[in-house]
Amino acid sequence: MAVKIYTGKGDMGQTSIWGGVRMDKDSPRLEVLGQVDACSADIGVAIAAGLPEVLVVALGDVQDDLHIVGCELMAPDTAGSGARVPRLAGHRSRAPREVNRRLHRPDA
Repeated sequence: MAVKIYTGKGDMGQTSIWGGVRMDKDSPRLEVLGQVDACSADIGVAIAAGLPEVLVVALGDVQDDLHIVGCELMAPDTAGSGARVPRLAGHRSRAPREVNRRLHRPDA
C-alpha cells in the first residue's frame, strides 16, 4: 500500500500553520518554531540518556512549557479552532519552582 507523503498543493516556498494561514518557510516565526522543537527534542535525548529523577521531572516540565510556546507560534489566532490551543496567557510554569524545590530539598 502506497502512502501519500505530499499535499499536492505545490511548494512555492510556503507552508501552512494552524487555521490554514500561509506563511513563507523562511519566516522568523517558523525559524523560532523549529528551534523550539529542536530544543524539546534535545531535552528528550538528555532524559533518555538517563538523568537523575530530579532533572527528569524538571526537564519534563520545561518540555511542557516549550509545547505551549510551540502552540502559540503555530496558532497565533485565538478565535475559532485556535481557541482550543494551549496558551501562555495565564500559564504558570512549574519548572523553575520545582527545580528550586528539589535542588534545595533533594529528598522531596
